[in-house]
Amino acid sequence: MAAFPRTFRRIPWRNIPAIPALFAAAALVVGLGWALATGPLNGPDESAHVAYTQYLAETGHGPQRSTGQQTDSTQMLRLLIEGNLAPIVGHQEGAPTWSAIGQLDADLGDLPKSSRADGSGPNPLAANPPLYYFYEALAYRLSLSADPLNRLMVLRVANVALFVLTVILAWLLACEVFAATWPRVLMTGLVAFQPKLGFMAGVVNSDTLLVTLTTGFLLASARLIKRGPTARRVAAVALFGAAGAMTHGRGLALVPAGFVVLALGVWPLRRSARRVALLSAQAGAILVGGTLGAVFWTRAHNGGAAFGGELETVSHAGFNTRQFLSYVWQFYFDKLSFMSPMLGPPYGYRQMYINTFFGSFGSLEVDYPLWVYDLIQVAALLGFAALGAAVLLHWDAVRRNVRFVIAAIATFGSFFASLHIAGYRALEGGGMDPLITGRYLLPCVALYALAASWTISVLARRAGPWIAGVLLSTSALAAIAGIGLTAWRFGA
Repeated sequence: MAAFPRTFRRIPWRNIPAIPALFAAAALVVGLGWALATGPLNGPDESAHVAYTQYLAETGHGPQRSTGQQTDSTQMLRLLIEGNLAPIVGHQEGAPTWSAIGQLDADLGDLPKSSRADGSGPNPLAANPPLYYFYEALAYRLSLSADPLNRLMVLRVANVALFVLTVILAWLLACEVFAATWPRVLMTGLVAFQPKLGFMAGVVNSDTLLVTLTTGFLLASARLIKRGPTARRVAAVALFGAAGAMTHGRGLALVPAGFVVLALGVWPLRRSARRVALLSAQAGAILVGGTLGAVFWTRAHNGGAAFGGELETVSHAGFNTRQFLSYVWQFYFDKLSFMSPMLGPPYGYRQMYINTFFGSFGSLEVDYPLWVYDLIQVAALLGFAALGAAVLLHWDAVRRNVRFVIAAIATFGSFFASLHIAGYRALEGGGMDPLITGRYLLPCVALYALAASWTISVLARRAGPWIAGVLLSTSALAAIAGIGLTAWRFGA
């Protein structure tokens, strides 16, 4: 066993293109496992996402947030109620009525088209821009002859395909960052076996596309900064940013990050004002176009409001900077003596970065035992300390790659700021929902995996393969255990 790390390093990994293919296959298996284990329409807000998709696919129009006949189509509403799928949402003691659901599914498949096309709203997700739903509507149209549950599985498989693409993009990003192969393997594996990401891939939810686009954005950013500015590389960064804005309100965070990345990317051309102006105009038009497209679509389906998702509250007037900073401080640390008590419920770092980033499956009622989260929190604390030590000890390496480091910080910081501003605004108005949960951080999952892999690669060069093996094995075990717990909960 002692010779294993040396043997691991001697394998000619560079000549084995099967590595990303193996990870893609693993992601496919993991995603399908979650899709089969999770009860129908019991993912986070899954019935609303499916209702949006179905109405768009059947009518060519998006639903409305505040008006309409009903949220779900008659077909899906009957499936939710008669199949006992809606009453069990958030209630772990309930389970679908599997004994009757097969015949019900067949009966609902025989209903006329009108029963599938009357879910015009009110749908709370109608505020979301349409890119993800256009993608899922294509899968829906390709499965028109299927019964409702089979069609739902087609939609979930389409979502799994996005997860597979995310893993491939993570591998390509790792190849841009790391020269050695085992850190690439570690980074890609941490993405492929992140349990919450796999779970979200197995249900219908626009968060999965946002994760894919953000990972692609980071890859395009790395290539622009490391390889130099060209029209194609600049366009790639801008297109991923614009697509993020067209996917979700939270995707608007990629727009300011995109401008930062583009400024860093064209910096080598600073002496050529004409070239900089041309590239900036190209990228700016794409980013602004995506933003305006998202705003206009949301206005048309959100009762005139310009923003959707959690960012809707950001647009409201009234913002106390001192109170906001106090709220953010208390989200992570204990209250200082001069601060007012934290707004809202006792919800902070542990709930967001640990419990709901790695766990909380089904309709957020399936969890690992508490001791698992305790171990993850200890590991996260040690990892953060190790990252700080790695930065201090290898400052020259950080400085040599400072433009990409700034791009990574800008991407995470943009999501971080938008989520906390939205959470503060929701609580400041007297609400009790902080509008922040761990899955909203999943777009930055590649950064989490990159930071962990880089830290281990610079602090533990000899023991790195061993540590990588332990982390990958633990992550894979956590994913398998999560699938098992979810399947047990739904009696799948």
